[in-house]
Amino acid sequence: MNSFAQRLKKLIGERTVSAFARQVGMNESLIRKYLSGSEPSISKAAQIADKTNSSLYWLATGLGSQADTIDQVDDKVLQSALSIVQEVARNREVPMDNPKLIKLVFVLYQNLYIRRQSDGFIDLRKAAVMARRMANEENL
Repeated sequence: MNSFAQRLKKLIGERTVSAFARQVGMNESLIRKYLSGSEPSISKAAQIADKTNSSLYWLATGLGSQADTIDQVDDKVLQSALSIVQEVARNREVPMDNPKLIKLVFVLYQNLYIRRQSDGFIDLRKAAVMARRMANEENL
């Protein structure tokens, strides 16, 4: 889906614009404006994503999946993030229970989750570079 309007049409589906506007708590005229090509503010896009249980990232960019919401955990991505951070911890002799490393796992997971390809491929080389950079920023 290339444009915000196209993704919004997908969310509306078979419902009327009026029914959709009520669902997301917005004026019908505003939804029609978005359907005509106007781009919403981030707060309005977040409101639509929240009310439709959709990914804000997908709605705003068209990347990822419509269903990629924060309450889903991808085990492969999580294991990749953990493995990379464990390697960083070993190389820097930092215990894994260090709060900065726990934060690093979380941030790395989010980045990997968003950037994974549609076939599930994760670029572990780039992820390791990102993790080392973040570890340096955290003074680990």
